[in-house]
Amino acid sequence: MNMLSMKNYNKENMARVLATNLRISTKYSIEMSNYLRGKTITRAQYLLDKVIEKQMAMPVKRFTDGAGHKKGKIGPGKFPQKIALEFKKLLNSITKNAQTKSIDTNNLEIIHISVNKGREQYRATRHRGRTMKLTHIEIVAHPKKKEKKSEDKKWLKDNS
Repeated sequence: MNMLSMKNYNKENMARVLATNLRISTKYSIEMSNYLRGKTITRAQYLLDKVIEKQMAMPVKRFTDGAGHKKGKIGPGKFPQKIALEFKKLLNSITKNAQTKSIDTNNLEIIHISVNKGREQYRATRHRGRTMKLTHIEIVAHPKKKEKKSEDKKWLKDNS
């Protein structure tokens, strides 16, 4: 069974990590994935550290029920520390996967994050009908392409 949801995955140039049945909230994992998508691995780890230390809130845009307004331009936000710890483990794993594939880890960019609801697991408590929150997460990273701004400027000057 292939759980990879990205269509254009290239094994030589990209690194990925897939975690199944994590005991974290799916809703806030979706918010965290939207927050980290498009950022470099080092920047994402820095932001996760700030969320864990409760110095910077993660913006909540989709599931805003009960999320209060935070300082700055964030708007509603939360501090999901458990989710941030799990995402930090996954980012460490993806850098290790990139190192084994001999991909440059200095400028890895998160190009794909997919969060799906996991299976429902019954919790044996005194309250009946409680189920555990389980989440599947997939992250794909690719080396960021360096922009050649100086060559673009030369091209503009020559053609004008």
